[in-house]
Amino acid sequence: MSGIEIQRLAWDSCIFLAWFKGEEDKPLAEIEELLNDIAQARITLIVSPIVGAEILDSAGHSPVRNQFREFMKRTNVIAANVDFRVAELAADIREKTREAEAKKQIKQSVRAADALIVATAIIYRVDVLHTFDQILLSLDQSPIVSALRITTPISAQMRLC
Repeated sequence: MSGIEIQRLAWDSCIFLAWFKGEEDKPLAEIEELLNDIAQARITLIVSPIVGAEILDSAGHSPVRNQFREFMKRTNVIAANVDFRVAELAADIREKTREAEAKKQIKQSVRAADALIVATAIIYRVDVLHTFDQILLSLDQSPIVSALRITTPISAQMRLC
């Protein structure tokens, strides 16, 4: 697999949740490495408001809620806006995935929330969107997502190959 240099990154909520919950079946070392790159301002992280809502909702009244809020205060962590351009692109992505599903080109269409996350990543011109969602991963670099790179978190060594 050929790597890429990441300067602008977007995360699906599952990446944050894996880190906050310490999900040992996920690549926590790679997530930690990316968090270090974010802390050192080597990477700008774009966060969709959908992701923020999912994180805050799942956190309830736990310390994770405050941890996430503090994380979002970093100057290189950008809380994206969902405007009409994002909404329109998300609708187009959903329509294209429904068509592809009907033609048996993909297994399942994209949920509205995921389409908004992808559309935000495209509009904000990220280098890669990280997720563990198999539906989104199956769309990596496809025309449906404007050739957006969608992967699981990868180490810096893999990114620079």
